[in-house]
Amino acid sequence: MWNLVAMVRVLLALPVIAFGLLVSPFIGLMSANVFSNIARTWYRSLLTIIGVRCRFSGESIGEVTLVVSNHISWADILVIGVHWPFVFLAMKDVASWPILGWLARRAGTLFIERGSGAHHAIEEVSKVLASGRHVVLFPEGKTTTGTTVRRFHSRIFQAAVEAEVAVQPIGIFYHDSGQPRQHGSRITFADESGLVASVWRTLAGPPVNAEVRVFEPIGPHTDRDHLATMAHGRVRDHVEFTLNS
Repeated sequence: MWNLVAMVRVLLALPVIAFGLLVSPFIGLMSANVFSNIARTWYRSLLTIIGVRCRFSGESIGEVTLVVSNHISWADILVIGVHWPFVFLAMKDVASWPILGWLARRAGTLFIERGSGAHHAIEEVSKVLASGRHVVLFPEGKTTTGTTVRRFHSRIFQAAVEAEVAVQPIGIFYHDSGQPRQHGSRITFADESGLVASVWRTLAGPPVNAEVRVFEPIGPHTDRDHLATMAHGRVRDHVEFTLNS
C-alpha cells in the first residue's frame, strides 16, 4: 500500500517541482520579498505533499545572524526554508543532486568542497552576512541519524566573528508518526542508500513530524570555539529532550 502512496505523492509533487524549475531562472530579477514568499510557498507545498509536518517553537529570527543547525536529512533545507528562505552553505555534493541541486544553485546556495576550502567558505559566508543576509550552515559536517548531535566544527564559526554577527542555533528532530521517538525517522540521510532511495523511503510511509526549536542568538563573540560549544550544547539538549519526551 505504501508504494502506491509514494506513487501518488510523486505525481502530486511533479507540478510543484516543475513550477520551481520554471521560476528559478528569474530569481535574480525578484525583490527579496517576492522571492521570500515564492520560496516559502514552494517549500511548504512540497513538504505537505511528501508528508512532512513541521512544528516550530522558540525564538524569532530578526537581525542578521549565522544560523547553525544539526543535519539529518536532505529535507533539512526544506524544513528551514519553509519558515526562513535563507542563504545556505552546503557540501558541493548537493550541487549534483537531481532537481534539488539545480534549484539550490539557482537560489544562491554557497557550496564547499568536503574536507577542504574552509578558508574560502569563511570568506564567502562573511561577505553574505556583511551584506545583511542570514546564512544557514550545518557545522557537524555530515548527516546523522537524528538521535545524536555530532561535535560542531568551530572553524566555520569564524565567519560570524569576522562579520561581527551573532550565531543563532536551530535544533531539528524528526520522528515517524505512530512510532516511538527513540526510533528516529526514515527520513534520515545518514546511510549509504543514496538520495533517490532515501526520498522514496520517505514517500512510502506515514507522515514524518519535524520538530524545530529556534534558540536565542549567541554573541556577537570573538571566540569561535565558544560560539561552537554554546550552539552545540543547545541543539544537543533539544534533541535529547525531544527524544525522551
